[in-house]
Amino acid sequence: MGSYNERSRARRAPSHRSRAGSPLAGKTWVGVSIVVGLALVANLVWIAHDHQAPPWDQALYLHITAQWRHALSLDGVSGFVSSMYHTDPSYAPLYMLMITPFEAISHGVDASLVANTLMFCGTIAVAAAIAVRLYGERAALPAAIFAGTCPLVYGLSRTTLVDTLVIFLVALAVLAAVISDGFQRRKWALFCGLCVGLATLTKVTAPGVVILPTLCCLALPEQLQARRQVQNVVLASGVAVLVCLPWYAVNFGPTLDYLHSATSGQLAIGTTGSPLTVHAFLAYSSLTIDSGFGVILVLTLLCAAALLIIHGAVRRLHRRDVARVAVPASWFLVGFVVLAVSHNQDIRYLAPGVVGFAILAAGAIAAIRPRALGVGLLTVAAGALGFQFLSYVVTFPPEHSVEVRVGPASFRGFVPFDGVRLDYARRPGG
Repeated sequence: MGSYNERSRARRAPSHRSRAGSPLAGKTWVGVSIVVGLALVANLVWIAHDHQAPPWDQALYLHITAQWRHALSLDGVSGFVSSMYHTDPSYAPLYMLMITPFEAISHGVDASLVANTLMFCGTIAVAAAIAVRLYGERAALPAAIFAGTCPLVYGLSRTTLVDTLVIFLVALAVLAAVISDGFQRRKWALFCGLCVGLATLTKVTAPGVVILPTLCCLALPEQLQARRQVQNVVLASGVAVLVCLPWYAVNFGPTLDYLHSATSGQLAIGTTGSPLTVHAFLAYSSLTIDSGFGVILVLTLLCAAALLIIHGAVRRLHRRDVARVAVPASWFLVGFVVLAVSHNQDIRYLAPGVVGFAILAAGAIAAIRPRALGVGLLTVAAGALGFQFLSYVVTFPPEHSVEVRVGPASFRGFVPFDGVRLDYARRPGG
């Protein structure tokens, strides 16, 4: 008998990896690169024309980073760390830490949106990589197109909010779980835990989105190694806890207070007064389809599923096939169901799961036979999504801005709540 490593290498090599150097693989990743490049250019064009003042949380995040920079300039690293823990302890710090270097180069909204754009492009590439691992090379390009054109995903990439980073880190965690071959490969399992910990340092609700799809990855290997898989899941969980513990050990109380307020208190955003009614569910579902997934993507998935059922592909599903469907399906269903029964139905909380929906649609198209039928459906969907995306790119917001100064730093901003006081240094045209 060979060693464990030799046997595990043989098991974990999916069939599509043998074609990694094929012309199909090369063309696929050229296509994905083009999609990423178009997303990058589109967002940079948007940033160049966007002069809207950031409202609400967007301005608050910029305010926090400005306070941190101010503390760093006055008291050095110790002042920076103290400010990070005390400026607003109810907000996890990683997003502000990520945009701080960009803010240091060029203060303001534009710098933070450049950071968001890089995360958005990374999410598209990660979605394509997950689709390849689950469904083969043919799913990569559809996954990139669908993930890059979801209204909620690309809309958030143009907004100074934590969600774009959460989307990227959750997708990276799922990719690591898939590559780990059901948590049999320890390094990738630990990297998955690292990504979950970082996502939690961005938004405390992130683990609720990522746990089920990563656990569904346990059923992906051809041969299960339950003991080793459970060990690696435990180790990955430990890594996730260790990564976010330095923050939440100090600020868990304020975080819970804010979470309670956001889910059932005065910050809760619902489509109706009572979520547990048919009317509320229909209103919430309509909002999710229209502003979250997008009508075009939903119709694409439904058409692809209908074609698969007609050709009998669904009847031939095995355990690993079910797992491949369960990973992206659970990714978006958890958030959808939780928000459906919650008083806070802000679809921003669905954002990480939208990527899972896009990957599921890509997998469905890749499975269609004959392949020409799948290519035809993808061509129609891509054309419609491209038009939708382009219309959003050229619909620029109104031309107005407000300069806000905090210590030595300034940025365009508008903070409409009493808890934050900023010195408005300049109002153009005022």
